[in-house]
Amino acid sequence: MEEIEIWRSAQQFMTLHGADAVFVASDLAGARLADGNRDGARIWRLVRNAIQELSRTKPNGFELLH
Repeated sequence: MEEIEIWRSAQQFMTLHGADAVFVASDLAGARLADGNRDGARIWRLVRNAIQELSRTKPNGFELLH
């Protein structure tokens, strides 16, 4: 999965699940790992990280928010 697809998935997930999006993505990553699907778990962790980044309300240091 390409990086742009990760960000698009994160945005779509936020639209579908709202404030619970990060928790749902984490659950899906855990479920994939439990099934032995390490690649699937990695992708869901990347989506979760993108959701967290898109949800940030405070900058890190001198960084600008999106």
